[in-house]
Amino acid sequence: MKRLIPLFVASLVMTTVQGQVSMGHRAGLSIASQRSEKEDFLKGRGIGGRPMDDPHALMGVSSALVVEAMIKPYIGVQLELGITQKGRQISEKNFDQGRNYYRLRLNYGEGLLLLKGTVGKGSVKGNLLGGISFGRGLSAVERGKFSVDSLSGEVVDRRDSASIKELEDRFIDFDDVTKGFLAPTELCWVVGAGVSFDIGRSRIFLEGRLNQGLSAVYNGKLNEPDVFNRAILVQAGYLVRLNDRKEKKPVSPDTPSW
Repeated sequence: MKRLIPLFVASLVMTTVQGQVSMGHRAGLSIASQRSEKEDFLKGRGIGGRPMDDPHALMGVSSALVVEAMIKPYIGVQLELGITQKGRQISEKNFDQGRNYYRLRLNYGEGLLLLKGTVGKGSVKGNLLGGISFGRGLSAVERGKFSVDSLSGEVVDRRDSASIKELEDRFIDFDDVTKGFLAPTELCWVVGAGVSFDIGRSRIFLEGRLNQGLSAVYNGKLNEPDVFNRAILVQAGYLVRLNDRKEKKPVSPDTPSW
């Protein structure tokens, strides 16, 4: 993440020389899940060896500081630095007609570089976003109650209490060397759309985004299949205009050339 700071500073300087700069904040829900070509790896096995239910969405939060630089009236660059929660959740039926849950919550620090376009005139405008996100793993927590071997695909008999295990905040490291650990960095592409409302020099906005991982969640030292994070973000925020966009004035034909 430290390497991203000079990149963000350089990008900000380049885009704000002639741009209209606004700063603000966004926050909202992160509806997270994970995808893999080998979906059974994410489902595990339940009673009698049957596949467990499809993974459920894991609810989390996303929050970031936002810097917007509009280079032209309808196009600009948006830089963000924040935190997003990702991960997955699965459940399995137990013999008491209830359900046991397993949750893996991943917390990433993220820097985003987005191209932004606005549509419409007046105080209400549509917004389109697209770009990339650079993530750094901060913490990862497993929590839940599940059969001991359900996540490894083994058949277990959960009528035996010894086969039930309960986790409460077991932390996993982000490490690119140790087997079974998580990759310390993540690269994602991001697309989104929303609407904004001008209020004087301020602007409030509502938007939805899709954040899709391009790099694998696990470090691959145990030959795990590639697993990718996916998150749908539902966000609200505000921006405050700091300056006005500089317009180049045409040179008068009567102006002397010397």
